[in-house]
Amino acid sequence: MFLSIPVDSRVAGKFRCRRLVFLSLGLGLITVSASLLPANMACAQPIQSTQQQVDAKAFEAVRAQVAKVRKTEPQAALKLLEEFLEAHPDTDLGTRNAALKEQSSVLFDTLKETERALAVTDIILENARLSVKNGAPETTLVLAQITQGRILILSHQPAKVEALLDTPENWNRLVKMMDTADRFQLSVASAATNLLFTALQDQKKHALIVRKVEALMQSAPALLVGINQGLTENMALRMAGSLAGAGKGEVGIEWAKYAYQQANFDTKSIAASTKQLVSAWAANDDLDAIRAFSKAQQEAAPVMAPAAGATPETVAPAPTIAAAVFPDPTNPLTKVKAPELVAQSRALLLKMAGSLQGSTNYDRQHDLVSVYIALGAWKSAMQTARGIWQSDPQNPRGAMEICRVFKAADLSTVRANNFLSHLQGQGEGVNPVKQFSLEHQADA
Repeated sequence: MFLSIPVDSRVAGKFRCRRLVFLSLGLGLITVSASLLPANMACAQPIQSTQQQVDAKAFEAVRAQVAKVRKTEPQAALKLLEEFLEAHPDTDLGTRNAALKEQSSVLFDTLKETERALAVTDIILENARLSVKNGAPETTLVLAQITQGRILILSHQPAKVEALLDTPENWNRLVKMMDTADRFQLSVASAATNLLFTALQDQKKHALIVRKVEALMQSAPALLVGINQGLTENMALRMAGSLAGAGKGEVGIEWAKYAYQQANFDTKSIAASTKQLVSAWAANDDLDAIRAFSKAQQEAAPVMAPAAGATPETVAPAPTIAAAVFPDPTNPLTKVKAPELVAQSRALLLKMAGSLQGSTNYDRQHDLVSVYIALGAWKSAMQTARGIWQSDPQNPRGAMEICRVFKAADLSTVRANNFLSHLQGQGEGVNPVKQFSLEHQADA
């Protein structure tokens, strides 16, 4: 599919007027369904000139031919693309770049000619820079997509991956890609950044990853909390794993705890953060911590410790959820502090909370819950989550936000699951949200 972006372009030395350029989000980069785009973007019907329509149609026909022969006759596929570019020297920049991306994909994926593939991405990047030089606003989304493609190629050349972080120009471009409130752009930039850090991780460049992820979080606060929840979790887990790899497992556990608290209340997110916690404890042979954490995820904490000398026959039965203590004092996470970077960002987080308050947009409300979790402001986190649920009780998002707050504050999933049972009329008589509110009558 194509996404319209206004740019000024120059082809073959000629300046061209402002127009709608259609940017391919296809091979080697990212493909996004129209259903995932913002409504105003998905519904927009850009106006194309007759020549643009002809060129775009011609390219689609060439793309279809390329798809048929690229695996069996890659040189023929390249020739088809070269012939198209030669036959359409004045085609719009978007279509030209789409053809170049096809070339890069064939060179890299099929022929494994990395240097030639990189040379083609250089041309695409220069086209984007040229459009800015000629007066078009800089489109960081375009740069993010191109950078993603370059990183994918460079990930197979370890020495060159690290070079992406070495120069101020490359680093500033990466920060600009990530420091955005635009979820669509951030999703593209996220894919590029994850490719970059995964490549470095494969080389066991743990200390470098820690330095660069921390610097990226400081430069682009959206990564520290909110905007893109999956990215926040991934960055925290990346820090946890890299710190462990760098021999700083105790600090890594701090980030693993943060990822657990911020994780969405779904199986995949919770499993990923739990796995990182268990791995960190296992690296230190701390089996007691693993057992205690696992137990805390399955049952309510006792109101008080059993008396000395108590036996299974004399110990009181396990307490009900309503009478339990949360978080369980035996849960090893209760002794793990927040990451230093999060603690140092308190003023920034409070500012972010102020800008998000009062919004009725779900994404912004979700971000506000994330900020409150980072601040340990449990009263405000639960109030915001309850507001999401009360605005539309039939929508599961509100209930999941409430569960996320339970998990973050309790450091376990016990009461969150009890809340879901309560919603279905299967839980105990006391609404766990009311119990939580009594426990947290003020923010920290």
